[in-house]
Amino acid sequence: MILNDKNIRKAFILKLNRMNPKPKKIIEELSVANGCAIADIVSVNKIIHCYEIKGESDKIERALKQAKYYDQAFNKITLITTSNHLKKAVSLIPNHWGIIESIYTEKDGRIKFKYHRKATSNSSMDKFVAMQTLWKSEMLKVSELLGVSFLTKEKNRDFIANKISNENNKNIISEMISDQLKLR
Repeated sequence: MILNDKNIRKAFILKLNRMNPKPKKIIEELSVANGCAIADIVSVNKIIHCYEIKGESDKIERALKQAKYYDQAFNKITLITTSNHLKKAVSLIPNHWGIIESIYTEKDGRIKFKYHRKATSNSSMDKFVAMQTLWKSEMLKVSELLGVSFLTKEKNRDFIANKISNENNKNIISEMISDQLKLR
């Protein structure tokens, strides 16, 4: 079996759904930083955990380009990759990122996952970029819930994200984003 994005993704989502506690929401292909990057899998609980998949034929260096956007948008980030990329991943991927190796076992006929490094809390999260993972309607709901007001509802996403992020701390922002993503 070829360990590509599609096969790894399907197996990992099954794994997430068997976890305890189970994620409140799993989102595939979440746009980050106004489309500068697309997160493969996002697990939403109290915190938001991004999983980036790099299969056997993918370029691991691409994850480095995406890393700056993921670091700004998510509480935790984990790279899921294959054995042929493992050594390079360990040396290149930021230290706070988790690294999981996907392994196809012929005996079981399924993909298993081996943790090489656990994701730690990301201190680089940017409140403004994190807010931009939400749709405009979700941002307006957050502004309403937080009592953040502005003169007109016709403001663009950047204005709304900036206003909310300037008036609230990271924990509140993260919780509000999580709550909105759970409703999708």
